[in-house]
Amino acid sequence: MICRNAASQDTGQYKFTVADAVIERLRPIREQFVALRKDERYLDDVLSAGGEKAREAASANWREIRDAIGMRL
Repeated sequence: MICRNAASQDTGQYKFTVADAVIERLRPIREQFVALRKDERYLDDVLSAGGEKAREAASANWREIRDAIGMRL
């Protein structure tokens, strides 16, 4: 449909048509982003959980590296 409509548009009009389509497509994502930014408790929980997972992975990797090079602590 957009291609059919674009046939009668000049480049400037077409750019606005595409921009409007992109804005509409991204609207739900933007709305969810705004809602999540307002929920500080949720963001703190996500950061804490992610930090814990990162520490676990780093610790396991560090043990493997120390064992591989024969470093004992």
